[in-house]
Amino acid sequence: MHTRFITSVAAGLAGAFVVVASQAFASGTAAWIAFGIGLGILVLSAVPALFGERRASGLLLDGTAGIVALWTVVASVVFSGNVVRWLSFSEGVGFAALALGGLVLNQVRLSQRARLTAPVAVEPVVAESTGTGRPSSVAA
Repeated sequence: MHTRFITSVAAGLAGAFVVVASQAFASGTAAWIAFGIGLGILVLSAVPALFGERRASGLLLDGTAGIVALWTVVASVVFSGNVVRWLSFSEGVGFAALALGGLVLNQVRLSQRARLTAPVAVEPVVAESTGTGRPSSVAA
């Protein structure tokens, strides 16, 4: 499995959990859950860069996830009540959307790689027939 796939799936599941937690739990509990998930995604957003991510699209995606995660950490500590509930909800949706973008990016790269390494079909050479059952080079 590729690093991009693993980090995207983990971020997507974490984002979905934050969305559900923001609506299911008390605002204080949701804030601490968002805080923990934000720290996790902040670390997770650096993993592809550490393992050789060199394309600008991947670095932009990871940078955006890192910024959203940093904002999640700050917002979950600074705000309270309904504000933190709805901020956590929107941050979870943002994590899930960025994860979906990461999965699309991973799939595009795999498709490009498969297209570049696909074997080239070669048509077989067929000898011309003279109607005698023998190839034309043998026919007299």
